[in-house]
Parts: sequence; C-alpha cells; structure tokens
Amino acid sequence: MKLFHGILAAFAIFASPLAAQTELVASKNDPKYASLRPLTNGLSALSLMWPLNSLAENRIEATHAGLATIVNGPTPAMTAFEADTYREINGIDFGITLLPSHIMLTLSAPSDGFADAIGHMSELITSPDFSRQWYARQTVQQRPLLATKTRRPGNVTGVLSDFILFPEADDGTDTANLSFQFGMPSQIVVRHDGDVQGEVTDFLRQLPRQNPDALQPTAVVTDLPKGVIYVPDPSSRETLMFLVKSETFDGAEDFVGANMLMDYMGAYQGSEMFRIIRQELRAAYNPTADFEQLGKNRALMSLSATVQSSEWPKILEEMKGIYNRVRNSDATDQGMRNVKRRALNGLEYRFSTNARWGASQFMDEYAEGVTGQIRFPVFSAVVNANVDKIRDDAMEHLPPLDDYLLILIGGSNPPPDAMKANGYCEQPISKPLRHCLTQMR
Repeated sequence: MKLFHGILAAFAIFASPLAAQTELVASKNDPKYASLRPLTNGLSALSLMWPLNSLAENRIEATHAGLATIVNGPTPAMTAFEADTYREINGIDFGITLLPSHIMLTLSAPSDGFADAIGHMSELITSPDFSRQWYARQTVQQRPLLATKTRRPGNVTGVLSDFILFPEADDGTDTANLSFQFGMPSQIVVRHDGDVQGEVTDFLRQLPRQNPDALQPTAVVTDLPKGVIYVPDPSSRETLMFLVKSETFDGAEDFVGANMLMDYMGAYQGSEMFRIIRQELRAAYNPTADFEQLGKNRALMSLSATVQSSEWPKILEEMKGIYNRVRNSDATDQGMRNVKRRALNGLEYRFSTNARWGASQFMDEYAEGVTGQIRFPVFSAVVNANVDKIRDDAMEHLPPLDDYLLILIGGSNPPPDAMKANGYCEQPISKPLRHCLTQMR
C-alpha cells in the first residue's frame, strides 16, 4: 500500500504544472551609497540600482515586469489596492529605469513623509508575495511597440536604443514561468535634505545577496549598421524618414558639442529643419533632430520627418543639406547662443526636479561607485561650452552622413539602387526592426 501511495505522489508531482522559478536580482556585495543635492520641488528621492542577470531583451523585459509586479503588489499589512491608495494619498511614486547593465527603482515622495515612504518601499521589496496574474499583465506591457506600425520617431528611437544596449533578442529562457526577488542593490543614490540612513540600513538588513559564483554580464558596445532599411506599406501615403547613427564620443566636450549642433538643426521651432522643411516647404508636420543619451559619452543621433511618400527623396535631400551645412560650420551666432541657453536651463531644471534623470546621469559617470567628490563632466562641458568653437569644429563633432542608417517606413516608393551600396534590407511591416538590424549587423 505504501508503495502504491508513493507512486501516486510521484505522479501528482510530475503531472502538476511546473513550479515557478524564482530569480534573485541582487549584488554580491554591500551597496555603494551616494548623496546628491536635494531636489527643489518639495520631493525627496531614493534610487536603488540592481545589476541585471542577463542583457538579452527577453530577460530585460521580464526583469522590468517583475520589479513592476512587486512594487505594485501587497504588503504584509495591506492589499495591493490598499497599498496603491496609500501611495496616492501620500504622494508616493515609483519609477523604473533600464540602464546599460542595471535596473533602477526610484522612490519619490514629499520630503516631510520620506522616511515613511522608505518603510513602505521596504515592505513591498521584502514581501514574498508575487502575483502571477499581475506579472503576466506587466510582461505584455513591457513588450516593445512595433515601430514599423506606429511610425512615431520616439518609438523607433526606443527600439534602436534597446538593440544597441541589449543586442541579444532571446537567450532561450521561459520568462513566462519566472518569479522575481530583488535583494541587495549595488548602488543607492539619495536626494533628501535630512538623514534617512537609519531607515535605509534597516531596509538593507533584510535583503539577500547574490551567490558569489553567479555570473553577471557587463554592458556591451554595439553600433547600428550603415545602409538602408525599407518597410513598404502600399496602404499608406506617408513615409517616415529616419536617419540615425550611434556614436561614442572622445569626451564630454565632444559629446556636448554634437548635442548642441543636433539641437540647432532640429530640436526646437526655431531650428533649421522646422524653418525650412515645416514652414517654407510645408512638407512635414514633425521634422526633428534628436540626441538620445545611451551612457557615458554615448548617444543615438537622428534626424526624422514624416512626408508624403512620393516626396521623400526630395525632402531627404533637404535634410541632408541642412546636416551638411551645419557640419561645414554654417550656423548663426544667435541660433547657437539660443541652443546653449536652452541647454543650460534644461540641465538645471531636470537635475533639480527629475530624480530618475539625475540618478541615471550619476550611473553613467559612476557605474562602479564613487569614493571622492562627485563631478559630472557633461554638466561642466555645457556650462563652459564655447558655441563659436563648437560651430567652427562641427566636422569633428558630427560624423559624415555616409555613416548613418536610413530607415524608411511606409508608402510604396522604394529607394533607388544607388542608395543601397552601403547595405540594404527590406522587411514586412509586421516584423520588428530587429529583423533587418540583425541581418545587417
């Protein structure tokens, strides 16, 4: 009889659904602690950085969904709904940011209730409850948008940034069956005019460390290919043109110089692209240039416009003309001064009010921690920027257009053969841009 019961028990184990695998996201060592200037908007903030266990995109999405599940879940004393209500009443907010080799959680709350907010975060992080249903929902929300269908420049930038930072699409892990536990962070950044060391220490005492033998990946450097990607859509009469280049700069001054020149070309209503393409030619409703920071002295540089499909070759030449004129130092004194003024104002405002942005800048500069004085070379480069020198040295800051990737999405007007010399890929609109990016890499 006992043997029969044993066989039944074994059958029940093998026949039951596969138990969820819990993945620990944690540092092997104690975290490094840094304090930045307090925010000026009445809020305080605490940012926790955990090293990622994998840099494959499927695992990145799963880790993001796992952290979102935990911070939106219950505490030992509150249901998930009660916890959400508590945060809303007390002005507590969580933000999750993906960095090149870390995932960051930023807690912000009114300064007078910041200690209580840390206690609430501690209860969420250390709680063993993990909702499978909420995780499944969060997993769907974290999947990248199909930029070939949305055709929004911001969506394209997001897809390209993910490809650069996380070039492996799938490492074979069944992420649907994962659960997550977040243990000891590797770094902590505080923005608070007061002492919360005790609350933070109490929180850290409850957290596990990663196994010393566990392998944790380091950030990789991947560049975009050259050439042309064409995504036809005969049902559309518009084409998104997207010229883009990933670039690693020699230093902060070169990084800031390129940023200001791109802003001059197309970041504001007074820019060259807006003035010529939008106002004079009335050829596009959103001509713009963008400079997306990817890490220390790394950026994604792009120019884009959505135009009538039959007109894209003509407007593309206008965009190239603007770029080459600026690269040949043809920029107005007033325009460059306006760019620096906006850069200074934007820098001060974002650092003083946006805790996630400030912590991201810190991690770009001090990914391994800091023991001495905290300095941000990019900030100093903006303050000390000589716009005349930047303009005169534009060819050193901006790469030649032949190094850019051209992405055309929509319409039925393909690129001529002469444009395919540096590389070419055509893909169905139903496939993500990774399809061609991987082929051309």
